[in-house]
Order: sequence, then C-alpha cells, then structure tokens
Amino acid sequence: MYKPILKKIFIFASIGSFLWLKLSHIDFRFGDGNAYVYMAQEILNGRIPYRNFFLADPPVFVLFLTFLKLIIGKHLLLFQAAPIIIESATAFLIYLLLKKWNVRFAFLAPAVYLFSFSILSTSNFFTGIQFVVLMMVLALYFYESGKTALSGIFWSLACLSKLYAVPAFVGFLAYLIFRKKPVRRFIISFVSSSAIIMAPFLAMSFSNVADYTFFHHFRRPYGVSKINVFSLFISSQWPLLALGITGMFLKKARKILPAFVLSLAFILIFKDIYYLYLNILIPFAVISAFIFCEWILSKNGGRSALLAVLFIYVAFGAQSFMNYLDKFDDYGNFYSLKEITAYLKSVPDSYDLYGSHEIAPLTAMESRRKIFGNIIDTNTQVFAAKTLDVEKISESAVEKGIYLLTHDTVIPELRIDHTEYENFFSKSVFEKNCALIKRFSNPSKLEYANYIGLHLCAKSQSVVQ
Repeated sequence: MYKPILKKIFIFASIGSFLWLKLSHIDFRFGDGNAYVYMAQEILNGRIPYRNFFLADPPVFVLFLTFLKLIIGKHLLLFQAAPIIIESATAFLIYLLLKKWNVRFAFLAPAVYLFSFSILSTSNFFTGIQFVVLMMVLALYFYESGKTALSGIFWSLACLSKLYAVPAFVGFLAYLIFRKKPVRRFIISFVSSSAIIMAPFLAMSFSNVADYTFFHHFRRPYGVSKINVFSLFISSQWPLLALGITGMFLKKARKILPAFVLSLAFILIFKDIYYLYLNILIPFAVISAFIFCEWILSKNGGRSALLAVLFIYVAFGAQSFMNYLDKFDDYGNFYSLKEITAYLKSVPDSYDLYGSHEIAPLTAMESRRKIFGNIIDTNTQVFAAKTLDVEKISESAVEKGIYLLTHDTVIPELRIDHTEYENFFSKSVFEKNCALIKRFSNPSKLEYANYIGLHLCAKSQSVVQ
C-alpha cells in the first residue's frame, strides 16, 4: 500500500529538485528569448508581426509570450523561469503518458527527463523549444486519452510555434493512417485551429508571412557544424539515446517511431541547425527507453540485466550532471546588464539601441529605450539569407544615430581586441561612423567574448561622456 505513495513522493521530489536547482540560479542570460520578449512587448504596443517587424517563425510562441508579458509586466527576470516550469510540466506529462501505457517504472521518467544533459543545459534559455515539446507531449497524451480533437489542436500549436515540429506531426499522422486509425476529427481540428491562428496574419501581410516563415529558411546558408552539434548531443547522453533508439522497435513504442525518425531526418537534412533543435528527440527517447526497460525485465535474467543498465546510466548521469554544473550552469549569464542599463539611463535618450539580438532587446527593455527600426532579430542568418539588407539598415541607422551593442573579446596578453558586429552591421559604415564609448566586463567560461561594447554610431557624432 505504500508503494504508490512512495512513487508519488519520488516524482514530486524529482521535479522539486529540478525546480530548486534551476530557480536558485536564475539570472538574465543572452539568447533568442530576449528578442521574443521584446516582440511580445511590441505586440502589446500595437505592432503586428510580419508587418511591423521581422519574425522567422509562425506566431504562436510569441503570442504565448505576449500573454505572459501581460501577467509579468516589467519583471523581466521572471521570463527566465518559463522554460524551467514548462520542462517540469513536460516531465510530469511523460510520466502520465507512460502510466497510461502501464509502464511500471513510469515514476522514474521525470528524473530521467529533467536531469538529462540536454534539458539541464537548454532550460536556462527560453528559445521556444520547451514550449514546442510541451505542446507535442500534450498532443500525444490527449490522443491516448481518446480526445483526438484536442490532440490535433495541440499539434497545431506546436507546429505554429516552430516549424521543426512539423516532421514529428507528419510522422505521427503517418502512423495513424498506416494503422488505419480514425483521423478525421484529428485532421479537422489541426487544420481548423491552424487556419484560425494564421488567417489574420496572412490577411494583413501574406507575402511577408510566406517569405519570413518559409522561404527565408531555404535561403539560409550552412550554420554551426553538424558534426560538433551531434558530437555534443550523443556524447552527453549516449545511454539514454541507446536505450531509446533500441526501444523504438518494440510494439508499444512503434507509434512514436515515425515522429522520431522524421524529426531526426529533418535535423540531418536542414542546413542550419542548433544544439537545442535536438531536444525535440528527447521526450521520444525517454518514453521509448522506459518501454525497453520494461521489456528487459520481462525476460529471463531481466532483473540482473536491468540493474546493470541502471548502474551504467546512473554513473554516466552523475558525470554528465557534474559537467553541467562545472561548465554550463552559468553559461550565457548577462552579468553586466545592470551596469549597462544604468549607464544608458545617464546619457542622452535621443538615440535608439541596435545590436546583437541576444543583448540589445533585453537592454532596451531594461533601460526603457527602443530598438532602432524595430529590427529586433539580428541573427546572422537573417542577413546572410538577404531577408534583411544589412547595408541599408546600417546606413539608415547612422543617419538617425544609434547606440550599437556588441560582443567584444579583449585579451591583452594575446594581443586580441575584437569587436563582433559584422553579422548584423556593415563594416564600412561602422569604420566611418562608429566610436566606442565604453566596454562592460562580462566574463564567460565557454565563450571568448568577455566584454559588451557600447558604440555611438552617427554621421554627425557628438561624443557621449
């Protein structure tokens, strides 16, 4: 009679430990999420995505952040708690899903999911992947609960947050059709909810929606090395991936196999991927791994084999956890934000901010300034794909005058003094019209950039002291 209680205690202890670990270290960080929050603020100010500012994704995630902004208001640090809470909810849903499939070790799933290296390292940043995965797991759970219309709606929310959810949806739908499951309500709910969400944006700016969210991605050049991305992903959690991939071939896990395979295929084929994209594979791997462990236990000598697997997993997991604490716990911390915003509040407010999308939007919100021209997303791929014209933007910026924020690397003993701006600002315009005002120290364990540079860029400069 005590076993169910002990299992529930373990579940909530696992989730509680994760929440304590992450929330006790919460701080402002660099990342795409800062640009998304600024976009949410702009929506509340009456601006419309695609028409008034560039957005490379469908709108659902930014609309979700807009709703959060209504609640959070000016307390921007609370946004950093969003991915942590969302991942905790996903972990609990994975438990409920496995319990529905009568997997006896389902109570261990939240701990395995939350303390996997990928979840630990990426839940410090609200990039949208956490929201997408939550919507996907909710869709799976509602389908297994017989609520196919709700499942279709949540698949729609996932796909209209980030397009990398589409292969998983196609894989799941293909499985249903192949197994001759009823799909009419499922498809109708998916299509109708997608149409309701997208119709206003398509009506207001069809060409921009099509270009920004679809064609733009085909123009993007190759980005981060896939070998480096997959090397980190596999080396940091190979036991989970080995168990999960093996379990995919068991009958109980076959319903998620096509979604996993098509998601992996998309990641392998798409030219520009980031480490966090691979997080879409983690819930499938966890679910399948537990199904495989259940299968092992059903065989002769299964208990001994499972204990050996558990020993290897715990030993590797402990090493992976220590690696996270040592190198990634404070990765991307924006230590100098308060100093920069205090300085910006002390200088003339006639200039807007512009710069790296990882730092400029958050700095703008904290210092009560605007982003120049509503050019919020300055990811290098936006300009490399020619979706936005870096020369025109740079010329317009210095005509009006801006404060430019950059990642800088200064290592005197190696004679390194580098300002990183060429991804989003013209080199020729910078050299003619920009002057360094001040640098703010922002040390990092894993990145060379150790300062934030503030530059005044204007054709007729008045030097700011």
